[in-house]
Amino acid sequence: MKSFVSLFKPTAVVADVTGISVEWLRDCGVTSVGFDLDRTIIGHSEEKIPTQFLDHLRTLQQASFTIIIISNVHTKQRRARFDKIIREVLARGISGVIAVTPEDVGGKAKPSSAPFELAAERSNTSPSAMAYVGDQLLKDVYGAAKAGYTTTVLVRPYGKNDNLAVRYLQRPTIDLFFRLYHRLPIRKNAYPRRIKTL
Repeated sequence: MKSFVSLFKPTAVVADVTGISVEWLRDCGVTSVGFDLDRTIIGHSEEKIPTQFLDHLRTLQQASFTIIIISNVHTKQRRARFDKIIREVLARGISGVIAVTPEDVGGKAKPSSAPFELAAERSNTSPSAMAYVGDQLLKDVYGAAKAGYTTTVLVRPYGKNDNLAVRYLQRPTIDLFFRLYHRLPIRKNAYPRRIKTL
């Protein structure tokens, strides 16, 4: 069993989701890939996922990976935005995307294991065959690892703006501590373009 501290260490780091190759995922034994939404595949205040990210999700799906999006939407406005984004993903030819929010698990948000466990259940995938990709160590890497995911990928935060609690409380404290402890990238230009296994 992993120690508490080791749960904050991702399997790999990369600049953005386009650096995650089909071959690397297969080598990890992954069949389903979950993605955080805000600051991972879209900016916090944006409503359209960049074309290069959508194209990569499509590439992964065409390679037979199940695509999942897990997001901590917490207001009606953010939920409406989330639903609109999912509709756009489906309209752009990425069918069968599984979406998970706190509403689906009794209000439990990441880093609770509940959203990650539901994602594995809905995709009919063992947690050991799941990968999760996100920009935060606490909510994404730790949350997924705690739920039994053996493959986690930390990406550079995409876009501008942030949830205020994340920006002023989480990133400068918990995330920074574990980035330093595990010698993870801190500056944006320190993230590799191609995925780097740790």
